[in-house]
Amino acid sequence: MTDTQQFKLLAADGTIIAQGAAALETLPDTKARAAALENMLKVAADAAEAEQTLEKAHASAVRMITDSVARLSHRLDAYLARREAQQRRDEEEAELKEQEELQEYLDSLPDPDNPEHHNSLDLAVETPATDQDPEGVIPEPKDPEGAVLDQLQGLVETRPVVDPAELSHPETPAQRNPVAISLMEE
Repeated sequence: MTDTQQFKLLAADGTIIAQGAAALETLPDTKARAAALENMLKVAADAAEAEQTLEKAHASAVRMITDSVARLSHRLDAYLARREAQQRRDEEEAELKEQEELQEYLDSLPDPDNPEHHNSLDLAVETPATDQDPEGVIPEPKDPEGAVLDQLQGLVETRPVVDPAELSHPETPAQRNPVAISLMEE
């Protein structure tokens, strides 16, 4: 057989369709056809292997992400548990402190069952009685600065009361109140 580079596949009008080994690839049971099929199978196998490698890489990436999320979730759960425990301890300490303060206050009060430690003069507070407040319970009114309002009466400027009729324009006739007229017979 001669060199495959010399073969030419020509059309009826004389144009070259294929040259060399490519001209023999379409013919069955030729070495060129077998080499072309072998090359196609190798390309398909390489593509399948590349796809498997890609799937493995994707699965590995997904596994890494899920593992990271799981670790983060465990850390967050542990943090929340520590925080809740600290909050319970703080609440218990605050409650204990409040109970101690209440007990100290109760201990500082005089004993009602022991008259020796009970002094009635300490508890009585006298307030001055007035005409408007016979029991002396209502305090005197004060302004926001703390001074008694009665002391400021002389300092307040008073203005004379003006009649609204005097305020009208002199050329405008005074308006009269409208009169109601009934059209019904009596």
